[in-house]
Amino acid sequence: MVTQRSLYAGYTPEKLYGEVHNLTQFLHPTYRKKFRFLTDTGVVQYASRLAEKIHESGYRHIVVSETGASPLARICQRMLARKKRSLCWKYMKFPRDPVVNIFPILRSYLIKKEQCAHLTTLEIERLCLLGRKLGGTTMRPADLMRKQRAEILEYLCDRIPPSDSRPHKKPLGLVLDTLSDGTASMSQQLVAAVLEHTRIAKFLNEPFLYFDEYIDSGATLATANRYFGFFTSAHTCKLLSYYINVPKAGKHSAVAYALFDADTKGECYGAGVYPFENRVDLIGYFYHLGKKTFRKVSLGEISAKYKDQQGVASADRFLAELQKVLSHHKLLERVRGRCAVRPVKTFIDSRHVIRYLLWHLEKKRHDQSASAEFLWLLWDMYGPIWSPLPDAYHRDYWKGFEGLDEDIERIPEYNQLCKAYAANRRIILFRVAHVCTERRRAWFTRIHSLIPHAI
Repeated sequence: MVTQRSLYAGYTPEKLYGEVHNLTQFLHPTYRKKFRFLTDTGVVQYASRLAEKIHESGYRHIVVSETGASPLARICQRMLARKKRSLCWKYMKFPRDPVVNIFPILRSYLIKKEQCAHLTTLEIERLCLLGRKLGGTTMRPADLMRKQRAEILEYLCDRIPPSDSRPHKKPLGLVLDTLSDGTASMSQQLVAAVLEHTRIAKFLNEPFLYFDEYIDSGATLATANRYFGFFTSAHTCKLLSYYINVPKAGKHSAVAYALFDADTKGECYGAGVYPFENRVDLIGYFYHLGKKTFRKVSLGEISAKYKDQQGVASADRFLAELQKVLSHHKLLERVRGRCAVRPVKTFIDSRHVIRYLLWHLEKKRHDQSASAEFLWLLWDMYGPIWSPLPDAYHRDYWKGFEGLDEDIERIPEYNQLCKAYAANRRIILFRVAHVCTERRRAWFTRIHSLIPHAI
């Protein structure tokens, strides 16, 4: 039986999803010191330097790499807007992991009118001519005339070989050297011909700055560059980033400016670690890829969808019961037992496990849903930060939870937990989304107050 004392001693959504502490506990194995996050004042100061570099570059179009770079980019955008500098910003997200079909991603950047439009006779003739030249499409002009742009796009995307939709793994230096080199695959040329007169293609046809936060291995950059080639084979861009993991980054022709590079990595971390990596709470939204859709989901949307002020005490009692089950079946000990990195083993506590259990229960009921992805992103957010810690730390965090789904489903109380979660999920999702949006609102208020002093 859950007593009143155990209820108040347990976790609430507000306690479970409170401030993120995933850096200062760790002694870095290389630098032999602990690091802290960059302060709000430091963020604004660095944003001011980047904003000036954007202005000095002469570029009017900026593409921002979603989502970790977004908070920093928005501060720069606000600063430049206050200085009456007219720029065009585009925030774009491309899944880093391979996807079955890129059609939902490409379509998401077309307005409804463009999706439904029919290609002109001249466009169809050029597409067929290009198809015959490349041997990439057997569609007849008469068939193309009857189809909307989105239907033709889907037809082509269905036939893109996996090797064409994802970049080959290359060292970062080579990625930089081959950026905007004009090479395009057959699939890219055909898709670009269909999208040629869309707003996004016209935007990317203009020289642009690609704004990112960490360009480390080059995988995300190579993926974005690959997708740009599906919109236009003539894109020309230069990089502007918080950190680029090569020595003397500014000497690369593809780099417009980097605050830090491999030569100044110690200074980068010593001044304060970039604070927005994986921070879906401060970013305020995420991208959800479904079978047929790819869309931005705001935390405000989740909060509004599940707004329900009834059952607050019931939800807290459920979490107390969840905590009791976790303790009784030693689930925390099982997770720690699978970890190989000692600092990660000691870092993981019952809150990480309860967050995982909530994601599991949501996924079990609503698999592949935006709400399930939201809870997974939050569980992941509270794991060891990626930079500056070794990647092995976060991967070990994942490893610790491998097999936990099977452990959970074997406990005798499992069916009861599923039913209890179903009864409380709306209020839990609302409160979790609400605490995140409130934290973002407070952060944005602090940042907004500092911007005038940095201009």
